[in-house]
Amino acid sequence: MVSITKDNLTLKQFDLLQAELLFRIIDSNRKYFKTWFSWVDKTNKLEDIEIFLKNENEKYSKGEGIYLGIWFKNTLSGVVSFNYINKNNNCATIGYWLAEEFQGKGIMTKACKMLIEYGFNTLNLHKIDISHASENIKSANVIKKIGFTHEGHFRKSELVNGIYLDQEYYGLLKEEWKNE
Repeated sequence: MVSITKDNLTLKQFDLLQAELLFRIIDSNRKYFKTWFSWVDKTNKLEDIEIFLKNENEKYSKGEGIYLGIWFKNTLSGVVSFNYINKNNNCATIGYWLAEEFQGKGIMTKACKMLIEYGFNTLNLHKIDISHASENIKSANVIKKIGFTHEGHFRKSELVNGIYLDQEYYGLLKEEWKNE
């Protein structure tokens, strides 16, 4: 089981015993998350999270992804993940979310840096991709602070809450990574 700690932040894989805790944080932030994420409406009961975590743990066992809880001062505050790991090309795609009450503290920037470090140094990835809805300024700020390069704008590429959102895509190569 993966667990990465730095200062007051720990990233660790979920076990099924934590499904209820994960469901509660999603449920209490449902209205906020619906603005940016299509998966919110598909997460309506504890069983949905249990199935999701089983699938994520299966992806991890195959080396195709990793889903980590972000524990800030021992409190679950969000998630950071490699939603997809392409083993043939040694690249991965980051996904993340943070409960509204934990935003503005630098938690997500630090969590992403920790995952990137793990990806480049432990998984020996060559490239890491990340994206955000064009209007999600908070997410854009995280990505820019880390040093990703903007690689594209995809028009109306994700259906969220009945609206097609534009997406911004970024990439970071291993040789560009400077963890400061």
